[in-house]
Amino acid sequence: MMIAYVILYALHVLPPPPNNEPRFETRNTEGMKWWKGNTHTHTTMSDGDSSPEVVAQWYKRNGYQFLVLSDHNIFTNPTIIPISVGPSTITRC
Repeated sequence: MMIAYVILYALHVLPPPPNNEPRFETRNTEGMKWWKGNTHTHTTMSDGDSSPEVVAQWYKRNGYQFLVLSDHNIFTNPTIIPISVGPSTITRC
């Protein structure tokens, strides 16, 4: 069946087979700045395996520009983390 379709397509009797590949359109991002960050991080304040201080230090050391501490059922106050993070905005959600 496929061979017959290819022959008829080659003879311009049938249209080309449909292209089922997904198409993605993106904006031109030239000149825009991308930020490296993590919006879902747990610490020992809930079910993570490291303290908030250790987590924040790791992300800073690895070049992240932002970090969201998303511990379960508790607000982990980032202002008490004793590391130098530079200028920052702290938002409680």
